Amino acid sequence: MSVVLVALALLSSSLSSPVAPDPGMWTFDNLPIEHLKQRYGFEPTPAWIDHARLSSVRVSSGGSGSFVSPTGLVMTNHHVALEYINALSTANEDLVKNGFHARNRGEERRCPNAELRQLRMIKDVTAQVDAAAKGIEDSAAAATARQAAMDKISAAEKAAGSHDAVEIVTLYGGSRYHAYGYKVYSDVRLVFAPEMRAAYYGGDWDNFTYPRWCLDVSFLRAYEDGKPADTSAHYFRWSAKGPSKDELVFVSGNPGSTARLWPMARLRHERDVYNPAVLTLLKRREEALARYAARGDTERIKVLDDLFGVRNSLKAYGGHQEGLVSGPLWADKEAEEAAFVLASKGDPEVAEALATFERTRKLRDGAFVPLIFLRLEGDLGTLARQLVQISTFPEERRTGDALAALVARFSADQAFDLEYEKERLAANFDNAVAMLDKEHPYVQRLGGKDAMALAESVVKTTKLKDPVFRRAFVASGGAMVADDLLLDLARIVQSGRAPAAAAWAKAESDEAVAAAKLARARFRIHGANRYPDATFTLRLTFGTCKGYDLGTTKVPWTTTLFGLFGRHASMGGQDPFDLPERWLTAREHVDLSTPYNFVSTTDIIGGNSGSPVFNKDLEIVGLIFDGNIQSLPNRYMYLDEVCRSVSVHSEGIKHALERVYKAYALLAELGAR
Repeated sequence: MSVVLVALALLSSSLSSPVAPDPGMWTFDNLPIEHLKQRYGFEPTPAWIDHARLSSVRVSSGGSGSFVSPTGLVMTNHHVALEYINALSTANEDLVKNGFHARNRGEERRCPNAELRQLRMIKDVTAQVDAAAKGIEDSAAAATARQAAMDKISAAEKAAGSHDAVEIVTLYGGSRYHAYGYKVYSDVRLVFAPEMRAAYYGGDWDNFTYPRWCLDVSFLRAYEDGKPADTSAHYFRWSAKGPSKDELVFVSGNPGSTARLWPMARLRHERDVYNPAVLTLLKRREEALARYAARGDTERIKVLDDLFGVRNSLKAYGGHQEGLVSGPLWADKEAEEAAFVLASKGDPEVAEALATFERTRKLRDGAFVPLIFLRLEGDLGTLARQLVQISTFPEERRTGDALAALVARFSADQAFDLEYEKERLAANFDNAVAMLDKEHPYVQRLGGKDAMALAESVVKTTKLKDPVFRRAFVASGGAMVADDLLLDLARIVQSGRAPAAAAWAKAESDEAVAAAKLARARFRIHGANRYPDATFTLRLTFGTCKGYDLGTTKVPWTTTLFGLFGRHASMGGQDPFDLPERWLTAREHVDLSTPYNFVSTTDIIGGNSGSPVFNKDLEIVGLIFDGNIQSLPNRYMYLDEVCRSVSVHSEGIKHALERVYKAYALLAELGAR
């Protein structure tokens, strides 16, 4: 079928159907209730919706979670809590490797820099934000005015005293603005975590694949005033039996970012420039972290969370790019845009907005490579950039008490892990040579030397390690001339990034105006029957527990503990398919028919990790931890029958806690024993 015919078919479908299909990341104030009622015979009540919202939390490490007991117990993924588990680990007590189980409240450990946010308020403030920019022609000035209005609204809502934090969320490309008010829990403690080998079974080999056999779960607890938080009003109960095949299930979580409303011009930048550059950067960063981690346990613990994140991102961006360059997605997106243009019936705002995106694509194409590769990695690189920035400060920040404070800050003793610095700088230099023009001043200053050898030399000879030198440099207001490669490179970075950053900011501000025009047109055509792109704010999605057909084989909707032990045996118990000793010891007590992981058609993306999967009765039946490899292009469009989210089965969690970890008190608190 031609693109035009496909476009007409899409247009006909979108205008004749009053509701959207199952895929969707819906805000809690605009759920597709009629669709749920018509298709599944289920109509969530306002009380049901409020309970699901208030039982859900956002985790500051970049994921989601949920209250699962009346005393502040929170369930999330092991990989979402990994940052905290790793921070609590030492070479003598490796909680990542060996797991953790607080058998009483006194043993629960406070997680550094951890925060949970519970969404208490959603308020439409579009009129106030739009009014602030009314009549302002310049897009940058209009963006500044809108931001000032959002800051004012946020401050006023917070000052009212009913919310610990207020965020103004931009939705539908800038055509809607909502104030989200949060209850914030800043005392968060670790209760339980399995061994990473059990949580992340199969390691990077199995990441984004299915079938899976992972116990990717951790339990935290929210505290207030030194006591477990009272969450008795809103928490998810534990299902007595877990999900069934084809059962309707729900996921409440915080999907991070999607690009489903982007026009084709923006996607061309993503396909041709953005994704390839990010993949190049991540690959060398992964190699550097892996080399450092291989040095020993102390080094491995230090970079474990970063290494996990980089490897996860490599697969994610690779999947995004694969979706854009192969398969039907690109043609479907073209057809989707053609259908939208037809439906807009010659709206001049639509034509103008699409032309703007074509123009800003060229700005982004030219700006992105220097923005991402003109950089200095590591603590030493960051220090060099901070020092040279002092020369750009206004005079009042480079004199008197302000200068004295800067001198004190930068002349304080600072320890550097020189081996780690070497690895990061070498990756940095390699990337610059590969991606920047060979005549670029940054590349010229590197002098054509081997990146690792140059990094070793820099780390050995740089004066930035000396607090006396730093004191003198700062005292000069950043004007001191010094023979130091890091300082020279930092100055090149500072001057070279400025025009690229300005071009990128110009593209952002112009696109914000254009996106709002496109969004207004979509509202005229579809009304509120479409969901906005993800913004790392709370959304609800739903679907069914369902396997899929890969053409050459049928993939089951659930795996069992038979498969876990079979995988261990068939792979010879070799890393990363080796089960922890605790599991091997418990083997005779385990019911191998217990369901362990499962897939559903729920629509998720990064940020949904740790989201609860629950049934119509608001009972926990699973825990989201991944998507299959076929789901990665969902960033741009949910279109594939084999796209699935992957969860830990509630029965698998329960069985492991009981038979392997003997976490009886935890099971009792969950109401699952």
